[in-house]
Amino acid sequence: DKRRPLSSKSSTAVAEDEQGVCGSLLSGPRALAWEIRGVWSPAMACIWVGRFCSSFAFLCLFSTYAFLIRDTFGWGDMQYGMILACSGVTAAGVQFLLYPRASKSLGKHAVFSLGSVCIAMYFVLLPYTTIVHPNVPLHVAIKLLFCTGSAFMDA
Repeated sequence: DKRRPLSSKSSTAVAEDEQGVCGSLLSGPRALAWEIRGVWSPAMACIWVGRFCSSFAFLCLFSTYAFLIRDTFGWGDMQYGMILACSGVTAAGVQFLLYPRASKSLGKHAVFSLGSVCIAMYFVLLPYTTIVHPNVPLHVAIKLLFCTGSAFMDA
């Protein structure tokens, strides 16, 4: 139950505990609201907001990246597909080879933080390597940074 704080079993248990006093006031949505109130904290709110912002940044990247590389480097669908395939293989390799060692030596929270820093650096450097100073080798280097960071965050 600790891993699933919003499970139906917990909601039922809360409703059953309170039924003796309040009748059936805590059934359905009210039981869920009562349970969320028990889980919510400022730290959890920060985590939820951070995860939302991270997901939104990824959504924006994936929806505009094909147009960005087309306009900057003149690359088409085949190159975009190759970038996606190579990124996936690279991220899988990082998760298989680097993550276990890094997690053992630094700890999983520090590795996640390192991945977050890598992703942030990628988003800061992406406009520079595509718009300000288009440079394919530098763009590939920051793409490797992105693959490493996302592999560390998702592992």
